[in-house]
Amino acid sequence: MKLLLDNMESYEGNAIEIVKQMMGSAMFADNKSIREYMDMVMKNAKVHHDLELNIHGDTDEDLARCLVFQIVEHNMGMIMKDDEGEK
Repeated sequence: MKLLLDNMESYEGNAIEIVKQMMGSAMFADNKSIREYMDMVMKNAKVHHDLELNIHGDTDEDLARCLVFQIVEHNMGMIMKDDEGEK
């Protein structure tokens, strides 16, 4: 899967790989676990965008899938189809 964000950043892989790539490009996420990163994302969405993200799950993979879904659901990005290529 390929996720294209509104700021034109793109990430490719399964949900956990995408979130790890996002963590790698995020400020202040260097030493955070995926769960800590998700908490930071939810807080930032609320503070900066007045947006309540509903990220939940029992495993890191569940959390990652949920975050990708929430990004798409709130129109902050979209999943690119294989035949759409690079944009």
